[in-house]
Amino acid sequence: MPTKYYDPSLSTGDDDGSTEANAWRTLQKAADTAVAGDKVLCKYNATPEAVGADVDFDTNSGAQNNPIEFVGVNGSWVEDGTQCTIDGEQTANYVIEATTSAKFLVFRNMRAINAARNGFWMNGSDSVLLYNCTAEGALWHGFAGGSSSTSGCVLINCRSINNLDSGFYRWSRATFIRCAAINNGSSPSYEGAGISCISEIQIVNCVVHNNGVNGVYFPADIQGGGVIVNSVIDGNTGNGVEIGSVPGVVISGCRITNNTGWGVNHAGGTAAYDHNVIVDNLSGTVTSSTGFLFDGGGNITTGAAGYVDRDNDNFTTATDAQLRREAVTIG
Repeated sequence: MPTKYYDPSLSTGDDDGSTEANAWRTLQKAADTAVAGDKVLCKYNATPEAVGADVDFDTNSGAQNNPIEFVGVNGSWVEDGTQCTIDGEQTANYVIEATTSAKFLVFRNMRAINAARNGFWMNGSDSVLLYNCTAEGALWHGFAGGSSSTSGCVLINCRSINNLDSGFYRWSRATFIRCAAINNGSSPSYEGAGISCISEIQIVNCVVHNNGVNGVYFPADIQGGGVIVNSVIDGNTGNGVEIGSVPGVVISGCRITNNTGWGVNHAGGTAAYDHNVIVDNLSGTVTSSTGFLFDGGGNITTGAAGYVDRDNDNFTTATDAQLRREAVTIG
């Protein structure tokens, strides 16, 4: 895999991405030039690149088993989890944008801050992987899928923090693993949820905490349901899980606590829940107005609340849902 370089601190060199000394100076030039099979190392700088317009990754796509990778590295060009930050300065609508023509892209260790709208805007993209990425300080959403044409995206170890609307907004056919939506939605203009979907999402080992409206939201107009497993949904201003008239939502092995509404508000469609801890929600544990809601048993609705135990995936007994406090850090 050819290695290319991006370093916004450079003022000399050929600006062709070929070497560290000749690194691309703007992320937009890297996005416009990199092709399938390229791995672009994106160097951390104490003063990040400030972009006045969206950084658009629609020019070139990767291919199956041959993606284009954009990977944050530290100041010595070593990949150690250090994130490369891009600052939208509340001017760029979408700090990192990969939409209808973008396929087979990988964003790893990237951080988008201060977007005028969305930190990461993936509307219509296909088969994009986001790993260890952060969206913070957006005036709309942190990570936005946006429409039903977005498909096959996977988000792992991503954090959406302190954005004014949703943490993860309107995703379709996406998987979230070990992601966190924290302190979003203080001034919601759309949904203000920690995580919301359009169809068929999987939420695994995630933390959804202290968001301005619902923790996880399945709107009534979506095309399909989803699965929430082994996740913490805590302290949201609204319902822990809000289910509209949606077919096929399953909630298992989760901690749903301290939300100001219901733990689970089921407003229609078909859903099932089992082996969860659902306690200390202000309106109550679970409510269902229409449709079919199946209680699979083993739910704990009184007593102390624990935290998700990532080392224990056996939900056959109630004690497995007493989730260890040290397993997840909220904040």
